[in-house]
Amino acid sequence: MVIKCARWRGYGFMSTITVLIADDSELIRDLLSEIIAADSEMKIVGKARDGEEALHMIKSMKPDVVLLDVVMPKLDGLAVLDMLHEDPEVVKQPIVLMLSAIGSEYITDDAFARGADYYLMKPFSAQNIIRQVKHVYKMKTGVRKKKTETTGLEKGFREICERQTTMLLHELGIPTRVKGFQYVRDGVLMYLEDQGKINFVTKILYPEIAAKNGTKSANVERGVRTAIDIAYSRGNIERLHELFGVNSSKERQRPTCSEFIAVIAEDIRRTAEQENKG
Repeated sequence: MVIKCARWRGYGFMSTITVLIADDSELIRDLLSEIIAADSEMKIVGKARDGEEALHMIKSMKPDVVLLDVVMPKLDGLAVLDMLHEDPEVVKQPIVLMLSAIGSEYITDDAFARGADYYLMKPFSAQNIIRQVKHVYKMKTGVRKKKTETTGLEKGFREICERQTTMLLHELGIPTRVKGFQYVRDGVLMYLEDQGKINFVTKILYPEIAAKNGTKSANVERGVRTAIDIAYSRGNIERLHELFGVNSSKERQRPTCSEFIAVIAEDIRRTAEQENKG
C-alpha cells in the first residue's frame, strides 16, 4: 500500500486514513463514500453490503478505519466486532465506528464492550463523520499529547474547558437550575480527562458523576436525558444541528446520553485548544 502524507491542521504530518464502509443500504454507502472521498486526508478502500462481506474485506484490505452499521444481513455489526477478535486471519485490528439509527444505551454499551471505538447515530452530518473519524484515528494512534486526554488536564487548560462547557450548555438552552446541567458538565470534563470512560457509561462515568453530586447513577442518566430533552424542546436547534446533524431535532433521532456528552466534549476540546494557543 502506498502511504501518502497529508497535513492535519495543527498536528503535523500524518498518513492518509484508509476507510472501509459496511452498510446494507446502498444510499448510505454512496453517501458515506462521497463524504470520505471529498476529504484529501482519507481514502475509501471498499464498500460492503453485509457483515460477511465486511469481514472478508477487513481481512483482505486491512483498512485503518471501518464505518460499521449495527443492523446488517448475514452478520450484524456486533457479530462482526466479535469475529474481528476471534478470527486468526484478521492480522490488523481496524478502528471501528459503529453506525446506527437505534439510540439504545444497551446496544451502545454492548458495542463498546465488544471493541467498538465510537458510536455514531443516523442521520449524520458530513461534518460530524469527518470530524469523528479523524479524531478517533488520532486518539487510537497516539497523535495527541496524552497530558490533555488520558492523564488529566493541566490547570490552565481545565479552567478554559470548564468555562467553555458552561457557555456551550447555556448556548444550547439548558438552564443551570436543571440537575442535568451539572451532570453533563461533569461528564464532559471527565471525558476530557479520560476519554475511555465514555466506553463504560453505566459502569464508570455515571457512578463517578453520581459520587461527585451525592446521588445515584440512575438519577444521573435521567438528569442527562432531561437536559437533552430540554435542549431539543426549547433550546438552540441551529446549534444542536451543527453539533449532531441537521435532522437530529426529531425525537427518535436525538443523541444518546453518551453521544451527547462525547460530542460536546470534542467541541469543547477544539475550542479550548484554540483559545489556549492564542
